[in-house]
Amino acid sequence: KDRERPSVGVIHRYRTKDEVLLAVKRETGKDIEAIRSEKGELRQLVMEVLYRVGGLKGPEIGRLFGIDYGPVSQERKRLREKLPNNRKLRALMSRIEGKLSSNEI
Repeated sequence: KDRERPSVGVIHRYRTKDEVLLAVKRETGKDIEAIRSEKGELRQLVMEVLYRVGGLKGPEIGRLFGIDYGPVSQERKRLREKLPNNRKLRALMSRIEGKLSSNEI
């Protein structure tokens, strides 16, 4: 039965980078320039959403943030380690993904 249901990535893979960034801006009030200049959880979250929902790969995300793809992988890994214990961060990610899965864009 599970094989018949598409994964979240398959459902969302048609969202563009711009749609992802617009949803992030609407939810956080920060554009890519502001996110690019800061370190931390929001930046990690945007990288993860761009990967999972926007369909971008590490090198593409790295170019967007002005870094190599290796640090993108590390940032996404750090986020995945934090998510299980950080309810606030999980809620933010859920709200952004929710906006992208609906017709709010």
